[in-house]
Amino acid sequence: MMKRNKVDLIIEAVHHKRNGQIDFVRGYQKRGATYSDCFLVKRQELVDMITKGMKVSIGQRVILMGSTFSELTPVRVVIINDKATLMTSRSIAERKELTEVPIL
Repeated sequence: MMKRNKVDLIIEAVHHKRNGQIDFVRGYQKRGATYSDCFLVKRQELVDMITKGMKVSIGQRVILMGSTFSELTPVRVVIINDKATLMTSRSIAERKELTEVPIL
């Protein structure tokens, strides 16, 4: 079930460009006590959100449970070779962006 800590955006799926870099993500943004309908966020906009302090996690919506999400994993921006890279603790070990997120 969803943890009680504040998460501003939950990523549900990603879409990659042909070069393997993330193009955009599908997610839910915190709106007061609940989350928005799903929407798309471009990669650069997501990087900007995280660097400005938004808490972003990867998760899955629990079907028929409204704003309840499971399997939350925090996402952070890591600078590798002067490039902003979206990472979780698992993807840092693999050196790839958000490998555990379903593909859109």
